[in-house]
Amino acid sequence: MIGFDDIPAAAFHSPALTTIKQPLHEMGKLAAEHLLKHIAGGPDTPFLEEVMVEPELIVRQSTMPETWR
Repeated sequence: MIGFDDIPAAAFHSPALTTIKQPLHEMGKLAAEHLLKHIAGGPDTPFLEEVMVEPELIVRQSTMPETWR
């Protein structure tokens, strides 16, 4: 079983939940930067179609075999 967004409680479930951690601060910063560039460029400035950020896999007990502990 795997979760998404690495909420703090995920580490305290039994078994601890493996999760994908999103770089929320970086995502907000990129969104603000691109919005400000769009505003500065005027109404004809195209939006970027895709911006990618690298998530992080946090492996915990819900996907880790007993032999790895």
